[in-house]
Amino acid sequence: MKIRNFIGGVMAVCLLGALSSCSPSSVQNNGTPRDPDASITASSTINAFSLHIGDCLIQSQLGDQVTEVPAVPCDQPHDSEVIFIFAVTDTAYSEATINNEAQVQCDQAMVNYVGPNYGSVTPAIDSMWFAPSAQSWPTGDREVDCLVVTTSGNLDLTSSVQGLGLQTSTASPS
Repeated sequence: MKIRNFIGGVMAVCLLGALSSCSPSSVQNNGTPRDPDASITASSTINAFSLHIGDCLIQSQLGDQVTEVPAVPCDQPHDSEVIFIFAVTDTAYSEATINNEAQVQCDQAMVNYVGPNYGSVTPAIDSMWFAPSAQSWPTGDREVDCLVVTTSGNLDLTSSVQGLGLQTSTASPS
């Protein structure tokens, strides 16, 4: 079984998010209900290794290591959103190295996805990530999933955070 660690802000999370091809179908990725654009259409539990950029999640219900993640359509209350996915290129497992690379990549992804004024977004948000664990590394897990999360830990979001930080005044994702 592959297990991912959850890391971000103060805590670390690992997750393998192998992307599958997106075909115009109402159900993709192990039964996850998605529309033709790959947006989640109904609340479900997603394999942690099958996340897509733009997936809205409830990460506050997760432990330190995950294999499945509660997901919802972005118009339903949630506390996180997948904003970027990248592969670690190291040949040997090092949690510190992975976390350092994830910090840099996920912080830049927050600027790119939310916008340079992400600090003005209400509710307050920060970055976190799912990354390979010592257990999943030998199975080929090299993917890091960057997330935007609410700093309150509450289900404060009711829309995507994409582009909210492009505005110069306070934005509210509701």
